[in-house]
Amino acid sequence: YYLRQINFWHLPYISRMPYNELLQHPMKIYDQIFLPIKEINSFAELSDVTMEYRDRQSSNNSIGYNQKADLLMLLNTLGENCLEHSNAIANKEGKFYVFIEEDKNRIVMSVIDMGIGFYQNLAHKYQSVTTDSEAICGVLKEHMTSRINGGGGAGFYTVEGFLKKYKGKIMIRSGNAVIYYEFGDISKKIETKESVKGSCILIELEKM
Repeated sequence: YYLRQINFWHLPYISRMPYNELLQHPMKIYDQIFLPIKEINSFAELSDVTMEYRDRQSSNNSIGYNQKADLLMLLNTLGENCLEHSNAIANKEGKFYVFIEEDKNRIVMSVIDMGIGFYQNLAHKYQSVTTDSEAICGVLKEHMTSRINGGGGAGFYTVEGFLKKYKGKIMIRSGNAVIYYEFGDISKKIETKESVKGSCILIELEKM
């Protein structure tokens, strides 16, 4: 229901397969899907899903060994960040979803958390942040972090490195803002009428 609420199936780059097919148990196996939608509630489950993705990729010759390793690191980095900000350990309702697919030229990774969103995470620390859009752009452009000691922000540094390495793009949706970031800069800002809970991060990388 939440994925439909945020219009997940109509996001750019996401597979056009009907959502009811993707959610089937057991799910149909499609060549281009290397990780079907997974719900993750703990770091232990994140570790299990990372291992599953590694096993699925072991027989995939469409990308090189180094990129496979980088994708595993990216999945783990995004997953840990989602768990931290959705309070999945302290709050039993905390969770996030991950989905990975690829086609001939690109790989798409999407993570959706059930947290409080970018704005609520940053507003208590940065008085200059007054909207969802400002919060997302602050993370992307200024590496803002919600940690009081300023020790955060390493997660996006890792993501940004992969975006540069693989000519990647990232789209973040949180609250009523949708922000597109590519080639090291904000490329588009959209304000939606409806506000969504948590955040959706979608990354597209070129195959190498």
